[in-house]
Amino acid sequence: MCKKSFISIFHKIVYSFTNNKIDPLKIKKLNEFIYSFIENFFVKFDFLASSYASIYEDSVKRELSLLDVNRKTKILHIGCGSLPLTVKYLYKYTPAELIVGIDNTMRAVKNAKLYLNREDIRGRVKIEYGDGISYELKDFDIIFLSWGVEPREKVLHNIFGRMRKNGKLVLRLPSQDCLDEKLKRMINEHSMVITNQVIRPFFGSAVSILLMKK
Repeated sequence: MCKKSFISIFHKIVYSFTNNKIDPLKIKKLNEFIYSFIENFFVKFDFLASSYASIYEDSVKRELSLLDVNRKTKILHIGCGSLPLTVKYLYKYTPAELIVGIDNTMRAVKNAKLYLNREDIRGRVKIEYGDGISYELKDFDIIFLSWGVEPREKVLHNIFGRMRKNGKLVLRLPSQDCLDEKLKRMINEHSMVITNQVIRPFFGSAVSILLMKK
């Protein structure tokens, strides 16, 4: 209980500050650095990784409430990081045939593989080194895109342009305000449609937007 409370308090402080005090777009790189550092550190210690995972679980379950996942579904998470918690909970709560997490840093890929092995998660999951700008997407039914992935606009162009028809994208944003006019134009230009969204209250004002390729 104390471990979870400590991590929870830490997260609430960080997200309260970044989402409510400062435009999240302006401090995106700082956020990326902070959470990359946290994950690279936490993955080394079971009790910290477990505490962090326990508060992340609700967010993934909320996103899954928007999706229909069956035994033939193939899912990709772009930007899995050192703690591939999205992959972990997709494995736990869905019967998906394949769950792939990619990251464009070898350190994160190495840490993510070690973490999943430690959690005895194997069989339907893969962690790979990959870049969201050029990664092949046609085989995936659902794609999750983390907010910290860069260069974000180029990654979105790759996803919007190359994902399969009727494919779905779970787009994570730090706030509803980040769904700005520029992003809306990109969505419309690439025959994407917003079908639903869900709040992720533990992460301050964060939302996940569900899009589908027409």
